[in-house]
Amino acid sequence: MASRFLLGAFEAMVIPLFSVITIAFYRRSEQAFRVACWYSCYGLSTLISAPLVYGFGAIKSDTLYRYQIVYLFFGLMTIVVGLATYWWAHDSPGDARYLSPEDRLKAVDRLKANQQGVISHEFKFKQVLSAWGELKYWLFMIMVVAVNAGASVSSVFGSIILQNLVGFSASQAVLLNMPFGALQFISILGASYLAYKFKRKAPFMLALVSIVIVGVALMVALPKTKANTGGLLAGYYLIAFVYAINPLMISWMGGNCAGQTKKATYYTSFNAANSIGNIITPYIFNSKYAPQYVSPAVSVPPALHLHPLLTHIQVNALKGILVIWIVLWAVVVAQYFNIMRMQRAKANAREAAGLPRELVDYSMSEKFHEAGSEIHGENGLQDMTDQENIYFQYLL
Repeated sequence: MASRFLLGAFEAMVIPLFSVITIAFYRRSEQAFRVACWYSCYGLSTLISAPLVYGFGAIKSDTLYRYQIVYLFFGLMTIVVGLATYWWAHDSPGDARYLSPEDRLKAVDRLKANQQGVISHEFKFKQVLSAWGELKYWLFMIMVVAVNAGASVSSVFGSIILQNLVGFSASQAVLLNMPFGALQFISILGASYLAYKFKRKAPFMLALVSIVIVGVALMVALPKTKANTGGLLAGYYLIAFVYAINPLMISWMGGNCAGQTKKATYYTSFNAANSIGNIITPYIFNSKYAPQYVSPAVSVPPALHLHPLLTHIQVNALKGILVIWIVLWAVVVAQYFNIMRMQRAKANAREAAGLPRELVDYSMSEKFHEAGSEIHGENGLQDMTDQENIYFQYLL
């Protein structure tokens, strides 16, 4: 438990910090694919670690368990990479040692079109309140909880599903996670590239959620017998597309807020909601009801009968996950229309201020365009929230 606590404590920093650094260096058109590049390493790590863990299983030791050998190997690797990263990483292009003074100015100037400011180490609590007061923020957090409650079906219970539901041995289950990791890697890069190419996030998120719904539906509908091994395995592999959702959501979330403290609030909240999703799943997959994860039917007291057919309650873990994914699909649609509403309100504010109602969003163009004051003002380098900055444009 102590090891798990320390792993979680240190890992909790990764996504918020990587996200803030990515946004500090890249224009909004570039962010989705850059996020995907580092996030796809989750899938790459599954692909690489599966044969390594399988190999560690062959080590015979009277002193160490297999998981302890795995911890030592990857822990030492993390320390080495961490030390290298400490000397290589930078907060922003303005202090990047590998850029000349002239190139640092160019790197900062090209971020002006983002209208998201540059890195600031001043904590502004009013920006936290700005985030908490938005419907956009809460819809994103619901999405994160739902995604990660569903994702942990594979990340936490993948081997259990493969062994107990599909019927493979523990060693076979480890190796059969290799294609799963490959699908993660390909879907993350593929979806993010399409989002970059078509300048849209929501349609591709809906497509990914739909694919996962099909996968979970297969696992719900097919009887858990040897005859259905292929279909059950196909359903399990389709769940791998869930991992392409988080990088899209990170870039969609980051592209729709501004202000350094506000962005940090979004990303740290992302990690907190991520953890809530991971906490929920073990209660859905109660080990008492393995391997099918279907609870016995419990009679409902007559006073609580809502329908003549609803006289008994039976909890089916996979059906519960399917409901979560259907809710997620609806929340993505709701966020799409919410951001459209915010975009119209921002256009109305510009029109009321005597500014052009519609602006060309140069932050989403493939070629760099120097942002002049007549287009964006100097707001692009100020630590302003998206609500405060009249030039800010939301992304769908």
